[in-house]
Parts: sequence; C-alpha cells; structure tokens
Amino acid sequence: MYLDGLELFTKQDFKMGTYSYSWDNRRWNRLLKEGWIVVWRKRNRTTQKYHLYKTSTRFKHLLSRMYRIMLGEEDMPNINSEGYMGKVLNKSIINLNADKKRGNG
Repeated sequence: MYLDGLELFTKQDFKMGTYSYSWDNRRWNRLLKEGWIVVWRKRNRTTQKYHLYKTSTRFKHLLSRMYRIMLGEEDMPNINSEGYMGKVLNKSIINLNADKKRGNG
C-alpha cells in the first residue's frame, strides 16, 4: 500500500517504506521477479543514476480487490485448508462475509 501511494519510486524508497515490516533480505528481488514491481525507467549511468520503479497492474488489481473486501463490496473467498486452523479461518471468513456493514463504520 505504501508503494502504491508513491507513483514512481527507487529501491531506496522501498527500503525506507519497509522499516515497519519484519526484515526479509529477499523481498525486493522476489517482488520484482514475481511481477509485483516493474521497472519504469532504467538507469543509463550518466543522467539517470538509478532505476525508477512502479507497482504493476497485477498489484493494482490485488489492492483494489482488498479495498472492495474491506468495504464490504465483495466477499472474502474461503480457504481450502484442512485441520484446526483451516476451520478457524473459514469460520472467521464466514462471519466477516455475513457482516455487510463492515465498510460503513
């Protein structure tokens, strides 16, 4: 969500925004490799000293779906998971989906 607020950002901007998350050395490379972040402008070592990045369309679709779920416009999908935790999570999702006022308060 932090990166979507920045239209274009550098790797240093990413590092500044992730101080509040648990540390993961491979997060940047994984997001880039999986297509959540894309290169907007490559550096050329003379006038552009660093790459500029932006969030991908895939990321924007996921974020807008998360907002729709939080606002109650769309139901959260059930989790296909066995065992105790799967049952607990599915019961929570059912209760969340039943609360149609979740985005109005």
